[in-house]
Amino acid sequence: MLSSASRHLRRCVGNPSPIEGKNGSRPVANQAVAVGVGLLAVAAVFLVFTSISLARPTSPIACPRGTVHAVAGGKAVCLKTGRTCSRKFERVYSRFGFHCRNGRLRNRKVLLTIGGPDQVVYDSSQSGCGPGDWPDGDVVAFRDASGQVQVMLPSIYLNRRLVGPDLNHLTHDCTVTLNSNQNPDPSMYDNGQWLAAVYPAGNTVYGLTHMEYVGARFPGMCPTQGFDSPDWIRCWWNTITLVVSTDGGASYHRVPTRRGLVGALPYRYDPSGVGFEGMALNGITQIVRNPADGYFYTISGDAVAATSQTEGAAYQCLMRTRNLADPTSWRGWSGKGFTRTFVDPYRESTTPASAHRCQPLNNFPNSGNNLSLSWSTALNRWLGVFQNVAGGYWFTTSPDLTTWAKPQKFLDRPNPWGVKCGEANEATYSSVLDPSSKSPNFTTTGSSPYFYFSQADLSWPSCDRRVVGDTRLVRIPLSVRYSK
Repeated sequence: MLSSASRHLRRCVGNPSPIEGKNGSRPVANQAVAVGVGLLAVAAVFLVFTSISLARPTSPIACPRGTVHAVAGGKAVCLKTGRTCSRKFERVYSRFGFHCRNGRLRNRKVLLTIGGPDQVVYDSSQSGCGPGDWPDGDVVAFRDASGQVQVMLPSIYLNRRLVGPDLNHLTHDCTVTLNSNQNPDPSMYDNGQWLAAVYPAGNTVYGLTHMEYVGARFPGMCPTQGFDSPDWIRCWWNTITLVVSTDGGASYHRVPTRRGLVGALPYRYDPSGVGFEGMALNGITQIVRNPADGYFYTISGDAVAATSQTEGAAYQCLMRTRNLADPTSWRGWSGKGFTRTFVDPYRESTTPASAHRCQPLNNFPNSGNNLSLSWSTALNRWLGVFQNVAGGYWFTTSPDLTTWAKPQKFLDRPNPWGVKCGEANEATYSSVLDPSSKSPNFTTTGSSPYFYFSQADLSWPSCDRRVVGDTRLVRIPLSVRYSK
């Protein structure tokens, strides 16, 4: 969701000038009349909620990690590079990313390419409702009970949304769906919150927030005060919390169970500052439901401070639950299973710490931020797209969410870590959304989805200080396929 570097840079440059707004909704490019509510909408919603279970059939056999389940000649098989194969099933192998060559399976290359020019979905200079009204995180979407599409614009200032009949026709709604309480007590998990992931169940919508605590805001909670000093990052501590909407996404509130805490590292906030960048569960992907096992999954960044007696490292933490309503039910990946628990370090035992921290996922570099996760129907695999601190946007794929392929770059844009003095804008965050998706929260993507990111205008009072101004939500059409 929110990377340490991008949050750091966003905070250091300050807020843009307030934008005077009007009451009510704001038009966005390609505004359209909302779809009427009636029997057709009800039927559409029914199809949306039932079709997701058909997106990936449940495997009749248990395939080992790193293999792909398929049916060839009426028989269930587990496909993997190097295993024996028969050319008569080449069509089956092809659908799942393999060739049969000399009696052995070989990988087909995944091709993710740009399919057209940039398209502006939302521009804060034209449709903003006030200061900070921009997508300050990976955007996510869902279909509500009336059949309308809602796209979240996560922000610490005020979380708002775009609403419309589909992803191609959206209007900016000035209604604040979730605010940040800025509680100075880190043990309350109630500071700055970004609505980062959503999953609808009728008129109820479950949401996960990126909860960010910055001690530099509060006297005595950090050696430095305010965001003028770069040292404020030493006092940056993040968790994940659960919020819920009972009015179809118009407003969200934190659940009372364990103060809504879903996930935290097993360490309390340290007001002395320990020289780390965001010791935390840092940001999350959209919630995906895996029909193969019935679990809901998300991936969070995970950063560890040097004082935790482990090597300072950042990596991706895979988490899952069967019960979205229970914030205590989430479990993290241990390398062999989902046995890692997430505890409240202020009220529960954290010993041993290793029992409450995820194991890294392979092939996700620790410089991978702002991750998007979806099931690709074009590849029959999970598709992960992320922004690399080293430069550009990258993607990787997986048959099972735990075993990932070597990442490949597909797009170069100036990012907050590598933007050069005088450049006009920077790109950050990443989401892959498909208007044709039948998933209730757009977590299936086909051969022609869109890649969404935030593009911010920059000014340069000096080369060591840049100011972020107006910000746009931009999308680019993609082509996703296997090589021939």
